[in-house]
Amino acid sequence: MNRTHRAIAALLLLALALQCIMSMRQKSLTEDEYVHIPAGLSYLRTNDFRLNLDEPPLMKLLAAAPLLAWRPKLYLPLEDPSWHEKNAWRFARRFFDTHRRDLDIIAFLARLPTVILSLLLGMVVCRWSTTLYGPWAGLFALTLYTFDPNILAHTRLATMDLGISLFITAALYAWWRFHRAPSPGNLLCAGLMVGLAATTKFSGLILIPLTFVLMIPGRMLEKEIVAQIQNRWRGLIRGCVRWMGVLIIAGMVIFLFYGMEFKPLATDPEMISKLKTAASSSHKPTWKKLGFRAAVEAPIPAPSYFKGISYLMRHFRQGHDAYLMGQYSKHGWWYYFIVSTLIKTTIPFLLLILLSMLPFSKAPSLMWKDRIFLLAPPLVFYAMALTSPMNIGHRHILPIYPFLFIWCSRLVVRIPRRWGWYALMAVLVLWHAVSAVGIYPHYLAYFNGLIGGPKNGPRYLLDSNIDWGQDLILLRKYLHRERISDLHMDLRGNVNPSYYGVAGKSITPYRALHPMPGNYAIRVNELYNLHHRNKQRFQWLREREPAARVGYSIYVYRVPVAAALAAQPRQEGENTARGP
Repeated sequence: MNRTHRAIAALLLLALALQCIMSMRQKSLTEDEYVHIPAGLSYLRTNDFRLNLDEPPLMKLLAAAPLLAWRPKLYLPLEDPSWHEKNAWRFARRFFDTHRRDLDIIAFLARLPTVILSLLLGMVVCRWSTTLYGPWAGLFALTLYTFDPNILAHTRLATMDLGISLFITAALYAWWRFHRAPSPGNLLCAGLMVGLAATTKFSGLILIPLTFVLMIPGRMLEKEIVAQIQNRWRGLIRGCVRWMGVLIIAGMVIFLFYGMEFKPLATDPEMISKLKTAASSSHKPTWKKLGFRAAVEAPIPAPSYFKGISYLMRHFRQGHDAYLMGQYSKHGWWYYFIVSTLIKTTIPFLLLILLSMLPFSKAPSLMWKDRIFLLAPPLVFYAMALTSPMNIGHRHILPIYPFLFIWCSRLVVRIPRRWGWYALMAVLVLWHAVSAVGIYPHYLAYFNGLIGGPKNGPRYLLDSNIDWGQDLILLRKYLHRERISDLHMDLRGNVNPSYYGVAGKSITPYRALHPMPGNYAIRVNELYNLHHRNKQRFQWLREREPAARVGYSIYVYRVPVAAALAAQPRQEGENTARGP
């Protein structure tokens, strides 16, 4: 890149940072941030990873680090029963009850590390694309990245999704560079990135088989190696040894970020007693008895990591409340992420993906191994998502986007050199950017025009796709602006609305079915009964047009006396028809 290219890249990254910093100050803590921030502080203070074990610690540690720099002796409720009970949610409630006056600064500081990681991911996307297709392609990929609503939504949150996207992309970029120019530095970088991905989210472990598969074309599909079978197998063995080196480095990173923990899996006295009883049972096979004893007596590195995996597997078996196009399920649908991709991705970017698949003639093409490095990760990650029972957010496939941005940047060098094609590309990129600017600052609630935008989003998706508890600040401003003091509300979630100055009467289950006249503020997840058995709750409200959609995640209704009376007989009639 020359000076002009670098200046444009710097401006794009500045635009990314400004969009995120300006918008995140308008958003309240999300459900996951509420738990992650106090848990991260407890890790730094105590080197004990008992809280929120079902997520690895890296992003929580990064979120907590600025808070300790700001106030080294920030109070943590370590004497509270929730700490001894390993209850992360109650621990978080006690923490934020104490620090409610500092809530805005805590959220801002905890989110800054994610913004920095997003800037690094933008650099990786730009650099990889530049290496493959040239500097203008690199800027093209960076522009797509800078103005993507899904990237922007998670760049300004102290959560895992942007972090895992960075480390997966950086790990495979380093692995790709190693196969182009083998060196200890590239190998070390690949191992570090794999380790960081694994300590960000358990889905980062997909890099272990993926790097192995991507090692094969790097060692076996070159013409001069295929021609000589002996050298081909020698190269494969050499590649396996190097791959093992990556795993060893990654394992050391995991061990380091878990505070060099080295102890048995079972450390809780009650659990130890149960395992000893099970081990002494004469009905258990010998191998199970040995396993029980090993869990109690044999120390292993980073046991909390393996406990976290077991908790996650248990969560998978139990299922999680999910919603898709009016349907509810505990174990999801195989096509959930297909639907989410079609309606949560900007229309111009979808068109660019289709355009990038066209076989343009007389255009430079990549070597097979370069194509595999770009296409295999999103395909594997997407396939893994399609088989997952956790259908709670499009964010779970966020790591596919950086690879798609790079892949689409190939259009810069592949399209015919005609003004019509250049004009089409310019229109699509501008349309993509306008999609992000138009939804500001509500990036999390972005839905494209195929379904009519975010106001129709709840008909298709709920949960973190639109409502993650992020709009309490905007609700407070709306209530103040409209001078609404008498409020009926259903804003339940981890975060107490009173932290943000929102107060009102909680809607009881009876009142959810039998309305009263007045002002109602209801989170979208509650309006559509994501976590409730009775799916008829608020049916009378869903049929009305809201007075306002605050950030698209909280609906405000003004119900006059006549409307409340009209809803009463129908609800009572339905209940009578169903019987007791």
